[in-house]
Order: sequence, then structure tokens, then C-alpha cells
Amino acid sequence: MPACSGGLLTRKKNYLSRIEDSCGTAETLAARDGIVRLTVDSTVEYNAPREDRDLAQATLSRQGTLESTKAINITINSELNTPDSLVLSGLVAEDVDTIAWQSGNIIRYTFAGTPDLSAVNIGDYLFCHSATSALNRGTFVITAVSDAGDYVDVINRGRSDNTADEASDSPAVCDIINPIEYAATIEACSQDINAVRTFTCTYTSGTFLRNETITGTTSTATGRVLIPFTATGQMYYQLLTGVFQTGEAITSASGGVGASTTGPTTAGYSVVPKSSNQEAVTARLEDDGYQWTARSAMGEMSISFESSKKAMISFAMQGPKSSIGDQALTTVTRYTEQPPIWKNTSTLIGSVSPVVYGATFAQNNDITLRQNANATGDSGYETARVTGRRPTMTFSQEWLLASEFAAITGYDAGTDYVLTTTLGSVAGKKIVFYADEAEISALPLGDTDGVLSTDIEFLLKGTGNNTDREYEWLFI
Repeated sequence: MPACSGGLLTRKKNYLSRIEDSCGTAETLAARDGIVRLTVDSTVEYNAPREDRDLAQATLSRQGTLESTKAINITINSELNTPDSLVLSGLVAEDVDTIAWQSGNIIRYTFAGTPDLSAVNIGDYLFCHSATSALNRGTFVITAVSDAGDYVDVINRGRSDNTADEASDSPAVCDIINPIEYAATIEACSQDINAVRTFTCTYTSGTFLRNETITGTTSTATGRVLIPFTATGQMYYQLLTGVFQTGEAITSASGGVGASTTGPTTAGYSVVPKSSNQEAVTARLEDDGYQWTARSAMGEMSISFESSKKAMISFAMQGPKSSIGDQALTTVTRYTEQPPIWKNTSTLIGSVSPVVYGATFAQNNDITLRQNANATGDSGYETARVTGRRPTMTFSQEWLLASEFAAITGYDAGTDYVLTTTLGSVAGKKIVFYADEAEISALPLGDTDGVLSTDIEFLLKGTGNNTDREYEWLFI
């Protein structure tokens, strides 16, 4: 090509990822897998060290090198946002006829009718409740969609045989939901995604505390409270059993009393860490005519905030090399809505509201690439695996007097604090963070334009009932 038109443009990028049906086997990526927004500073690294041949010979130089392991590291940076739409139109409360195991961890949900599934894509989520078996209830990634419009297949790592199958007519009911942006990659950072439900609740008395159980006195349905509820409005919860009804009394474990005044709807997603049944993704970064694809990749997620600005979400993914080479940019349709802004954040450390101008969340995952001489291909690796984590939340804030917040005392004592912050305020464009047991792990002092400040780091703990819930992100 002429010199004036040569060179690949680093502003032309795509990132595509999909959860692997069977970990270790690369998926074929399609346009829908690249709907995500990403910034131009997203990068890739080919991690393929060569081994020296240091043989004894007449000269002092090396004899050359030999190939060794081959991995691909992909770093993704993007605005933190919610999907432009959530529940797919016309696909709410679909009646399920049968639930049947197919193979591996693939389960088929066949609907009683023939709903229009033309808008459903691989990577969307199925939220199922009221199934006979608890193993069939939950939020699952869709891996196949029937052309005839009567079934979807999903990944359910809790099932691997036909023991929990449900014949006609299963009582299960499902919603089909657009995924969170970067959903597959979020799960590949050893995290779990679950549907958030809501109904309008008339408050009567008592308390509805975060994480406690609510019960419908007529339906006997139960749920976990996600946001403390103290006044009439929307109650956000994770459904545990049954399904709540309109007009029934709602009680909490600590004595709260209210009544549901609208039927429940799916309102968003919850993201929490997990330690088992980890997902891996096939991930690809495309850069104006060239592509790098990793299979069975896992990684870690971080989020940074600055006062009165958008937040940024980042992923550092690692996986065995799958393929590298020329490829035209995949034509994708991206989300377009503007991100929420970090202001009016309701940031709290316990009950204290500090003067805070920045924050950084980090999973700090330990990622292992599992070497295997029997691995398919030339990577020398089987899969990536998250083997540990040390999640933290750091608030950049002005230093407070001990009478306002005794940081040193709390640090020395290992005191637990509840942390929360909120990005955005409009339903559908709101992201809420909670850490229910956080202790101060670092207190460096600094100076911000002549004001004494600190980047106070909290270790997000997973103890007691909060194991695998060291933190929770709500996209609502």
C-alpha cells in the first residue's frame, strides 16, 4: 500500500468476549459479543518468552532460542455505564413448559408458547423463578436460541445431568434480559451476576436492613434486601424463593412491616465475587485490521472515580493464545447512552460522610496460567484460573478530626465498617456499591492543595455470613 495510507490506527478498536460453554474450548465470537464501549488506551500484550539455548561451544554467544509458552494479556478501559435497555420487550414472565439437561452444563428451557425470540442473542441472560427445583432457579447466560421461538439453552454450572429436569408443565417463569455491559468479562473476573427485583412497597413500621430476609405473608416468597428500606418507595431485593404478589403484607427478619402495591419486576443486576464454578471467556481485541484472541481467559476488575466526573472500569485479562493475525474489524452496534456522573454520591464510612474527591475499587485477583503439555494448540497452557483475591476500596478524602471519625483508633482495633457509594441517581442509570465488612488496611497521609488528606484503604472482608459477598455492585 502507499506509504501515506500505511499504519494501523489505534483509535479503531473492538473488544469481544463470550463465556465458554466448555472451559478450554474457544468460542466463535460474533458482532453481539462486541457491543461494549471501550477507550482508545485499551491494549494487548503478546506474552511469549523464548528459552535460551546456552550450549557450551567455542564462542561465548548463545546458540539461539526456542519457543516456550504463549499467552495474551488484554487490558480494557471504558466508561462505567449501564445497558441502554434491560428487559427485552415482550419477554417478561414467560411460561416454561419443560427444563431439560442437554450435555455438560447446558440446560434447555422450552416455553409453553412460541414467544418472539428474534431479539434474543447469545450472551443475554435468562432469569428464572418458581421452578420446582432450586437448581433451575437463578440468572443464567443464554448460549443458544431456537429459530422456531420455543426454547433457549443456558449455562448452569450447578447441573451436569438430568436429575433436576422438569417435565411438562413446569411451574417455572422466566424473564429474558439484556446483559450488563462487559457481562462476560465481569464473570471471568471470578464474579457472579444475579437479577435484581423490585416492587413498590408501602412502608408501615420497623426496619428493613440490607441483607436480611423479607417474606410475603400471602405468597410465602422470600428475598434478600439489597438497599435499606425505611420509607414508601421501591424495594430492591434478590429473590430467594417463590414470587411476591401485589397487595400482600411484607415483613422483615428484624420486624419491618410494609405492603407490596405493585407487582415485582426485574430492575437490574447484582455483581458479587465468587470462589467456585468460575467462568472463563474467549476474548479478542481487534485493532484496525489485526486481532489477538485468547481462550479460557480470566482476570481482574477495577473501577476508579473522580468527583463530578464519569467513573472508569478496567479489566486486566490473561489467557492462553488462541489466534493472532489479520482480520477486518467486526461491525458492531454499540451502546450509546451517556454514563452517570459521580456526584451527590451518598458516600458513607459507617455513618460518616467524608469530604471525598476520589475512590478506587480493586479486586486484586491472583491469576494463574495453568501449564499443560497436553493442551490443545501451541500455547502450552490449559486455562487461566483465579486462585485468590484481596479486594480493596480506597477513598481519597480530607483528613477528619478524631471527634468526627477516629481513623487511627479504628485502624489499630481492626474495626469493621460498612461502606457505600452511588454513581448516578436515575433509575436504570444508577450504580450502587456496598461493602458490609471493611477494615482499614492503610492510612497514608498527604496534602491536597494545602488540605491534610489521606488515601484511606479498606480491605473488603469475606467473613461469617458475608463469605463470597465481600462487596456488591448494584446496576439499577
